[in-house]
Formats: sequence, structure tokens, C-alpha cells
Amino acid sequence: MSSPAPKTILFLGATGGVGLSALRRALAANHTCIALCRTPSKLAAHFPSDPAPSNLRLVQGNAHDAATLATCLVHPSDPARLVDAVVFSIGARPTLRGMDDPHVCERGMEALLAALRTCRREKGAAAGGFKPRLVAVSSTGISDFGRDIPLAMVPLYRVALHTAHRDKKAMERLVVGSGGETEWTLIRGSFYTSGPETEGLVREGMEDPVTGRVDAEGGGVPIGYTISREDVGKWVFENCLQGGEKWVGKAAVITY
Repeated sequence: MSSPAPKTILFLGATGGVGLSALRRALAANHTCIALCRTPSKLAAHFPSDPAPSNLRLVQGNAHDAATLATCLVHPSDPARLVDAVVFSIGARPTLRGMDDPHVCERGMEALLAALRTCRREKGAAAGGFKPRLVAVSSTGISDFGRDIPLAMVPLYRVALHTAHRDKKAMERLVVGSGGETEWTLIRGSFYTSGPETEGLVREGMEDPVTGRVDAEGGGVPIGYTISREDVGKWVFENCLQGGEKWVGKAAVITY
């Protein structure tokens, strides 16, 4: 089986975790990758080879700045084209007073969608029909249609993670509402850990976040405690960036 044609992929939130895991795999598969970072040196440190990967373009900037995002959505070697996909994995950092930015995901997605509209308007008819593959990293525990976490985890999600999940929920509403503009997939991993990549342990399920329907043939939505960020990034790469059309317009629930 031949490999998919190389794509151009924008990564937002790639300095660690899920985004970094997916980025490393995309680079190895010869995709052109653009990574927008507030501090590019933090990401560059993960690629200490000299020279750095030739298919990686680091851009300094803020993912809440629509103007900067608009420049990153343009194909680096063809100004008439836009990127093929966007991996959105930004998130807040916990502090002693709570999350450092309780609206980081919502504001970031608002800026991204605004930037996409700007690109379509400025690029004209060619970009007007462009619908990028948008992969947005979310979380379990926020479905409107059923429980996808163990009962033992409910107190943690409702108390300690309430603010972060409210932000993820707001982001999800924006993503789902962008159906005419993007080919989106929501990634709802269970509690994220820093564990290693595994083989054969990941379980997956599919929910339609509009209707609440689940993939009955796959056994419904799996319920589990944790999954490593490394495995989530691997799943994103294999099932969304390398293809995976069946996940368009769906929420992927993944866990061990």
C-alpha cells in the first residue's frame, strides 16, 4: 500500500504532549509541518539534530492572534494554497489559583476560525472552497449524551477539572459550528498521562456530538481511566493525518 501524499500541517500547541507526539510522526512521514509557538526554542530543543528537520517551520507568535494565524495557514511554498490540516492541542496550565487562562482553548479556536475566514476572503475563489482537516484535542467527561468516564473519576472531573473542561466544551461548540468551514474531528482522550507509546492497548469509540449517536458496531463508547499523551498523538497521526475520513464530523473517544 502506498503512503499518503505529503501534506502541509499546522500545529498549534506542539511544544509538548499530544501535539509533539503527532508532530514527530508527521515529520518522519515527510509532511511539511508549521508549528506556531510563543517560545520556539522550547520546541526546537526536542529536535537537537543539526540541521533541524528541513520540513519543520517554526513560527514565533501567539495562537490567540488571528493575524499571525492567518500567515501560518498559507502554504509556505505556494501563496495561493492553504495548509491541508490543523492540529489544535493548546491548553491551560494549572497554577495555585487555578488555570492560568480559563478560556485558552475557546479563544484560540475563535482566533483560528477568524483567521481561516480572513484567508478565504483574501485568497479569493480558490481558497473559498478550502476546507482543512481540523483535529481538536478535547477530553472525555464533557459529552452531552452519556457518561464516558468511570464513576470513580466523576468527582475529579467535576471539581478539579471543571474550569478546564468548561473551556474544552466551549471550544467544541465552536468546532462543531464550523462544519461548513472545516472537516473536523474532536479527540476526547481519557485522563492524559506522561506514559510511553504502547501497542495494542488503545480502545476507541465514536460519538456524533450533534445527535449523540455512537458507533454501535464498535461496541459503543469505551470507558477507561487514562491514556498517555504519546499514544493520543500517535492515534491522531495514524487516524486523522494519514487519512481517517470516517472520523470527520465525529468525536473520537480513546482510552486504555
